[in-house]
Amino acid sequence: MKDRYSILIVDDDKTLRVRLRVMLTKEGFDTAATGNGISALIMLNKHRYDLLLLDNSLPRINGLAILKMIRQKKLIEKVIMLSKANDLKTVQKILSTGANDVITKPLDAKSLLACINRELGIHLPMTSNGEGVIPFKKIIVGE
Repeated sequence: MKDRYSILIVDDDKTLRVRLRVMLTKEGFDTAATGNGISALIMLNKHRYDLLLLDNSLPRINGLAILKMIRQKKLIEKVIMLSKANDLKTVQKILSTGANDVITKPLDAKSLLACINRELGIHLPMTSNGEGVIPFKKIIVGE
């Protein structure tokens, strides 16, 4: 297991990007962020990230198109798509395009961190009742 994991956050909502960076940095992750898909592709070509948080609703090039390019070029292995849509058809399309998981907005920080930890293979200490300990307050990100 690595000492620190790096996460690239791609979302056109600046407030959400900042909140995610702050939260994930406090949790011990190295973070980078951008507001559009073109910048994300450039960053993924220049740097190695362990995980990508990718908004599905980006301007000019949407998240699915970016995801297809990422998978074709094999730029990153772990991608969690962030989506306002939570209908089964949209989620299935995102997963079939190559996302490892989908988290719906508004984001629940506890669920998001659990998903990130699962994708990165980070195993949290267990409590006496067998549940994983998530060491931060439950907050809603990006309401």
